[in-house]
Amino acid sequence: MNTIAVDVRQGNSGSSDVTFDLRLSATAANAVPFQLNFAPDADQPLLWWFNSAWLLEESTDLMNWTPVPGGLSPFTFKPDVAKRFFRLHR
Repeated sequence: MNTIAVDVRQGNSGSSDVTFDLRLSATAANAVPFQLNFAPDADQPLLWWFNSAWLLEESTDLMNWTPVPGGLSPFTFKPDVAKRFFRLHR
């Protein structure tokens, strides 16, 4: 079921202020959550996700993303770089 709700308001017909609010809700029956989970650990933090078809990617600048070699769930890594970001890609 997908639902979209929009609310546009103006203080009165002669004012220049306008507010806009939007909400989109989508649900799928028996859907596996698309989320990357993290468990902190000083030596080897743990990342895990629910679908083996999803690809783990990493970046040091949030602009350039590359697949993580051996990036299967669960995935442990050493926090040896000051800036290291992870994301899932379908």
